[in-house]
Amino acid sequence: MILYIITLFVGLQGSYRISSKIECVVIGFLGTFLVNILRISSVFVVGYFFGELPVLVYHNYIGTIMIIIWLLLFWWFSYAYVLTPKERENTTNKTLINTNK
Repeated sequence: MILYIITLFVGLQGSYRISSKIECVVIGFLGTFLVNILRISSVFVVGYFFGELPVLVYHNYIGTIMIIIWLLLFWWFSYAYVLTPKERENTTNKTLINTNK
């Protein structure tokens, strides 16, 4: 969860719509929650069937890799499909004066 929060500060910098930022935070939170549930469950399964040393290795290495892969996929998806940039106002059209009378 800490890695997710850190990536939010970095990933949501920029000029994006507030609604798309909120969608991104919700998708990321739910996905991170589900990946953590899967990670914790799989640690118990590995510990039950294989013992103490394999569960330590699995937890420390494979669990961390699972979270990093999730965050990479999440940010790819967010930038590709969720986050929409704010529309810039065209100020040059507002300042033009119609001289053709």
